[in-house]
Amino acid sequence: MRCEKCGTQNLPNFRYCVYCKAELKEVHEKDKNYGYLVCTECRGHYPLKEGENPEDFYECECGGKLEFYWHIEESEE
Repeated sequence: MRCEKCGTQNLPNFRYCVYCKAELKEVHEKDKNYGYLVCTECRGHYPLKEGENPEDFYECECGGKLEFYWHIEESEE
């Protein structure tokens, strides 16, 4: 289970995050966040799915470099 506060991955039965000690809340499958890849050129984004690793993706379809963000809003800063 991923911590909403810091993004640390915790074991499913943990009640508190091992890193920041925030209380972990049960998240429904459709609301889980595995991070996003955002293209530096076209600004297109791809939400990662369970089991996908950002390092497995080389470049965007447009040829631009991909950057990883936990939350899509971070890419707009």
